[in-house]
Amino acid sequence: MDESDRISGVFTSGDVPLGSRDLLLKQSLILIFGKMGWFRKPTHYQCCTGACGWIAPPLTFSVAVLVSAVLSGCNHLAEREIPQLWKADDTGTLTVLVTGHEFQWHIRYPGPDGRLETNDDIHAPRHLHLPANVQVKLMLASKDYVYSLGLPHLQLKEIAVPDLSFSMEFETDDVGVFDLLGDQMCGYTHPDLVATLTVESPSDFNAWLDRMRCQ
Repeated sequence: MDESDRISGVFTSGDVPLGSRDLLLKQSLILIFGKMGWFRKPTHYQCCTGACGWIAPPLTFSVAVLVSAVLSGCNHLAEREIPQLWKADDTGTLTVLVTGHEFQWHIRYPGPDGRLETNDDIHAPRHLHLPANVQVKLMLASKDYVYSLGLPHLQLKEIAVPDLSFSMEFETDDVGVFDLLGDQMCGYTHPDLVATLTVESPSDFNAWLDRMRCQ
């Protein structure tokens, strides 16, 4: 049994079962370091110059343990219970701020406090996500040009103008993906203004907000 086989046995044995993804990553590390010569017996020159290769296996083991710990932490986070990250206001309306800036949509959701422009707001680029069967108010704003935003399936369209307030109110449908059409009103199509509206269950919407919060 050579050194790489011995280290592989250390990585893949034990009382705690390893996930297939962790195992694949660890074996890939062994293969990579093996190809680099980390598991070869040191030459006389290497030992005489202090570059003795026997330090490599402990270092490789440390790297693998660190990667495994990170992956285990990510898995733990993925399985944790997600707190409620949004709520409607007293009228039962979810208000979302959609801002046009540099030919893109920037979307801002109220966090757990239910209010916009506070520290717990959640930001997302371009694509709009909303919970199903909820009254929604989109506040439209712009930081540079005049934009338009349209939801063809609802036959709604409104503009966003710097220093002026415009809004769009509607009740979301059942779950589905719909067109969100934007324009800078200059006669040229800007791809980042053309997006989608994803209507999903409240629990899926909450999970999506959690992912946006962690980015």
